[in-house]
Formats: sequence, structure tokens, C-alpha cells
Amino acid sequence: MSDFFYKDMIKLIQQMEKGENNREDRIELIYTNYGKTISALCTEANNSNLISNFSKHTWLKKLKLNQRAYLFWWRVLNYALPTNDWLCHRRLASNSVCPRGCQDIEDIEHVTTQCSKLTEIIQKLKLWGFSVPSFQNLNDCINELKHKADNGLAKISAMTVYFSWRSRNLVNHGISELPIAYTAVEIISHVSYLQSNPIEKNWNTNQLLLSKSWCPPPEGWIKLNVDVTLSKSNMAGIAGLLRDRKVRMICAYGRNLFHRDIAYLELKAILTFENYIQDWFCEYKGIIIEGDNVNIIKMLQESINMKTNKGMKPDLSFLQVFNNIIFLFTPRECNKTADYCANLALLGDFFFGTLLLKQNFQQVFYTCLGRAVIEFSFSSLCNFFHFL
Repeated sequence: MSDFFYKDMIKLIQQMEKGENNREDRIELIYTNYGKTISALCTEANNSNLISNFSKHTWLKKLKLNQRAYLFWWRVLNYALPTNDWLCHRRLASNSVCPRGCQDIEDIEHVTTQCSKLTEIIQKLKLWGFSVPSFQNLNDCINELKHKADNGLAKISAMTVYFSWRSRNLVNHGISELPIAYTAVEIISHVSYLQSNPIEKNWNTNQLLLSKSWCPPPEGWIKLNVDVTLSKSNMAGIAGLLRDRKVRMICAYGRNLFHRDIAYLELKAILTFENYIQDWFCEYKGIIIEGDNVNIIKMLQESINMKTNKGMKPDLSFLQVFNNIIFLFTPRECNKTADYCANLALLGDFFFGTLLLKQNFQQVFYTCLGRAVIEFSFSSLCNFFHFL
């Protein structure tokens, strides 16, 4: 009692006579601020060792999926996904075979790990440099996602299964299935748009999607970064910088324009790339186009969707020279070199390529530096672009 009462109060309590049964005094709970009755607290205490079906999958939130993908995986974990086998068990369907031609019973194991179309999507991602793992059963898949929920590659794996399910639903409703390459592009686009933290070191062992530094493209790809600078006088500079897997600058271009719409300028920076495409670009597996304007990138992602017919689409036919095209949003911290080129374009149009003469290149660069005292040689500037 000394933990709850002063000495005087303890003496008064001790003077009180005990009951007839002479039972030991105990503290009895008569009020609580939890908003629960005593009966509810007792039930909760008795079931404290039991794990609820709704609380045991809290790791799923660490993947930071969008709402539809999160609901899909919640249904998978609670065995509530409406597969053909699930529907047949409830007499809502007569055929339990996979509608994509796998000739296997479509259950949750099949949808998440064994479907042939899912395997094709994973193989396409591996071909592009994303080491997405394959699993033998659902338990292995869940354990991998659970223990690596903070890893960006786990998010790619989760979104791959989800987009495979979406493509399956198109077939189930009589619509032609999306191409494997397009599905893979859509997976990477959604993951890069939602991801906000760095995940890996290079594209060979799980690509760094959004970090605080520029990341090179996968093997056999090239990456174009575009940016815009708009002055108070509505004088604008648009620019693009094209680099390969080894961070070598293929070309850089810039144009000086007069316009006040920043969205138009961001789109114009990408469309201007048409003037600098070479025939030998077709030797690359694909191109990644990055910009820091989320609205323009989202519009371009939707424009390559074959089902989208809303509004006016920009003419991207000049990109048909590439086998694969990916539009990605990138934060400004990853787009500093393109921003430098955009500021350089305020001084006038330029193009830096493999056939550019050393004298003209240094002249433009010294003009950009203004009163700077430091002198840059042609080789040191190339190293500057290399390390950025």
C-alpha cells in the first residue's frame, strides 16, 4: 500500500476490520481510461498470445504499395483472392483451369508463383537487368517479401505478381492480354513513381530506382535526362543529356526558347530529342527518359498505353527506333547535370556530341562560367559529366 498511499492513510486502512472470511485485500479495477469495459479487458488479456489475421501482416505496409496492389496482396494473404478454384469451391464457376492457357488449376499458388505468363514477365525483367527472384511456392514468396519489405526489389516482385493478375483479369473479361514487354515497363514505371528511398547499388543486382544521385541504366540501355530552366523574363532553356551504361556522355543538347508554360517546356525538351537521334541507336535494347516534372512523366506513361485514347497524345513516333521505352520520374537531386545543361541553354542553342570540336566546346563552357578563374580542359569537363 505504500506505493499508492501516504503513511497516515495506511494507518487508517490498517485499523479497519477485515471481513468474516479474513481474505487478503487486493486491488480491484473499477475504472479505466481505455474506453473498454472490464469484461473486454479480461477477454483481451486472455487472447493476448493469439495473433489476429488482420494484425499478422503488418509488414505488408512497409512495401508502400498503392491501394489496389495492397488490397490484392491482403486478399492473397487471407486466401480471399477470387481465383477460378476459389469460385468453383463456392459453386460460382464451373471451370477451375487458368484462363491464360496454362492448363493448370488456378489457385493462389498458381497465381503468385507458377503461372507461365508470370514467369515470362519475370524473365523479361531479368533480361533488362532487374534480378527479380522466382519462387517455388507461396510460403517462399511471402517469407522473401516479409524479410525484405524495405528492399526495392521486394516491391518489384510484389508489383509483378499484381500486374500479372491484372493482365489475367483482362483475359477473363474477353479482352486481349497486354504484351509482356509493356507489362514489364508498366511495373518499373509504377515502382519508380512510388518509391522514395534508395534500394540497391547497381542495375545488375537490383536497380537503384530513386536515390539522391544519378543512377546509370542497365546493360545495353541508354538514359536521357531532360530539364528546363525558366527565367523571370520568360526566357527559357531546355536541355537533354544522353548517357550509356558506363556513364559516358553520348550527346547533350540545349535550346533557347521564349515561353511561360513550364509543362510545355518539359515536354518540348523530350520532343527536341528527335533532332539528335542517330541510326545506330537501334543497337541498344531500350531507352529510359527521366524528368523531374511528375505531370509530364505521368502523361507520357499513359500515352504509351494502348488502351488510352483520352485527350491529345504527343507524337512519340520518333522513339520507335528503340525496342523498349521507359518514362521515369526522378527527383531534382538526381537531375543536376541536366539542370546545368538547361542553364547553359539560356546563353544559346548548343549540341555536344562525339564529333564536336574541342575549341567550340571550350568556348561555350567558358562563356557559361562567366568570371570564374578556374580553367577547364576538354578532358576534365568530360570527367565532370562522367562523375555527375
